[in-house]
Amino acid sequence: MADLNELSEKLSGIKAEIKEELNKLETSKSVFEYKKAIFDSKAGKVGSLMREMGKIPNEMKAEYGKRVNELKTWAQEKFDEMDEKFKAEEMRLKYESEKLDVTMPGKVSRQGFLHPNTLVRNQIVDIFGSMGFEIFEGTEIETDYYNFTALNTPDDHPARDMQDTFYLSDKFLLRTQTSAGQIHVMEKEQPPIKIISPGKVFRSDDDA
Repeated sequence: MADLNELSEKLSGIKAEIKEELNKLETSKSVFEYKKAIFDSKAGKVGSLMREMGKIPNEMKAEYGKRVNELKTWAQEKFDEMDEKFKAEEMRLKYESEKLDVTMPGKVSRQGFLHPNTLVRNQIVDIFGSMGFEIFEGTEIETDYYNFTALNTPDDHPARDMQDTFYLSDKFLLRTQTSAGQIHVMEKEQPPIKIISPGKVFRSDDDA
């Protein structure tokens, strides 16, 4: 490069080209792509300027570097300005498309209801509770002893058959009746005893 005048002309030409190209862009993405190309250190018109430093006479290098940096700063500001402009417009369009009418009523969440069986159970518990009965729910997994033997159910009773009762092991099963709770209470409490024992029971009956 012969002199600073030639450098000034080159930098002015790059500025004019950047301005012209920026006016053609329409999205923040296109600004990003163009900026990437301009600042590329190998092929970019701004990025490659520093690679020419070796061709510059020593007495011109300081001024050359100063002017190239000024161009880089100017170009960066222009790119940032355009990027902010497009992003603001893109955000505005997005909000416009997603705009909510705040005057419209919101969606009303429907309240759930208890199952009729649960409602009846609660009513029964309330009635007996008002009469002084205590509530004992017990455990859903019982031993063979509490579920059958302690309730005078003999070993040959049909209820003990595998097809009628869900056995978990030889000793444990899913209770077939809540009456097992009576045994637990009578082992711990002294008469008089007033309890009801609501809860789930498990049978493999077809009509259960």
